[in-house]
Amino acid sequence: MPQGICGIEIVRAAFIDRGERAERTMLHAAGRVGGPAHSLRSWDNGTSWRSQDLSALTAALYDVKFTGPRTGFLAGSSDGDLAKARGLILRTDDGGETWHEVFRSGRNVETVWKLHFPSPLVGYGTIQSYDQDPANVQRFIVKTEDGGRSWHEVPLVSEAKWRSFGIGFADERLGWVGGTTGGLETRDGGASWHPPKFCNAVNKIRF
Repeated sequence: MPQGICGIEIVRAAFIDRGERAERTMLHAAGRVGGPAHSLRSWDNGTSWRSQDLSALTAALYDVKFTGPRTGFLAGSSDGDLAKARGLILRTDDGGETWHEVFRSGRNVETVWKLHFPSPLVGYGTIQSYDQDPANVQRFIVKTEDGGRSWHEVPLVSEAKWRSFGIGFADERLGWVGGTTGGLETRDGGASWHPPKFCNAVNKIRF
């Protein structure tokens, strides 16, 4: 059984019930920071839950996002020892029955912390770095432009004290990232960033 929950996603899908349009609600949850890694699903509005141990794929889970009833993503890290950890993204195409890795960050001491999809094709995630080496100051986000089948790193800021938290996009180009020393805004899909009037360590951005 899971020992903690870090992210919850509510997915509503239309279907035909005896000739009438209806809506089915599915609940997805994932956790936890520090592990162990579990995903959970409920088809009855939370009355009962099915738990899935994902420790063979990831050491910890921080966020869950679905772009449809069957396609979803989990943000995690590869190792319980943060010094060895790399940020991970897992994908499902069957509503959470099975998962596979679609992204692994290129450096240790990292996690993928939060995910956001402003459209079915374009998505973003924060790569949270705990690297204290003053020679390694470049920080990144991760981006997909093909619905999460592949991901690539996008430079965010060169600042040793920066650690990314929440991320949110109003559309495919306009978005914000929260960080330890403030926030950053992009108006060109992550190609360039500038600091808006933003408080420190914003961990969740909602629309």
